[in-house]
Amino acid sequence: MRKNFITTFLAVVALAPLAFGGNPPPKLPSQFVEKRVTKLTEQIHWLSSLDEAKELARKQKKPIFWLHALGDLDGTC
Repeated sequence: MRKNFITTFLAVVALAPLAFGGNPPPKLPSQFVEKRVTKLTEQIHWLSSLDEAKELARKQKKPIFWLHALGDLDGTC
């Protein structure tokens, strides 16, 4: 579950230069980023079953955020 968030986070970071007109945003200290990511991922209730997500979304009348990632997300490229 946490790996899914990390994938999304890395995709946003990779596309960030486009939002800044080609100039990359300032770099943040890794400890700061790690604390923010940990805090955010602890606040999200991730589901690993699409069927379970569909049922919950139907009951709550909410959309599903679907992220499908392959491979090991260990920080190496």
